[in-house]
Amino acid sequence: MNHFANNETVMRGEQKYSRCSGFSLVEVTLAIGIVAFAVLSCVGLNGVSLSSMREAKRTEISGRIFRTVLNEGLICDYTNLSSLQGTSYFDFEGTILSGAAAMSAAPYQVDVEVKPVSFRDGGTAATNLASSSLLVVKIYSSGQKALGKPVTRVAVIGNRAKGLP
Repeated sequence: MNHFANNETVMRGEQKYSRCSGFSLVEVTLAIGIVAFAVLSCVGLNGVSLSSMREAKRTEISGRIFRTVLNEGLICDYTNLSSLQGTSYFDFEGTILSGAAAMSAAPYQVDVEVKPVSFRDGGTAATNLASSSLLVVKIYSSGQKALGKPVTRVAVIGNRAKGLP
């Protein structure tokens, strides 16, 4: 048996050369490229999932804030519905904040408007909703008031004294 410097062995007879097994540089480079592509794809999806999660949380809190304002509108007397108008401040849980410190520290600012329902045509919908009001709730996340991008939700509140829900 002859030993060469590159670890090849030559066998006599019909057997051929055999080399030490291992990966070539091309195979290793290709494997690293495939792994890097997979990792970068996962990292790229991470940013999308974080922004989706942030938007879902904002939508959920906005719904909670709207429910709070709507409940206040439903339990108050219809003639005092305009008392809901104005600006309120809420925390990350959708709980209303009060006091002077709430203005600067509140993550959500809510502007509430009460408007009369009006229709262009004089159909039955106009007759049925003539004594109803629109409750328009604009919810701004912290820093979005300057951008003018609120989450706006609207509800119709009827005058229960006239038999409307």
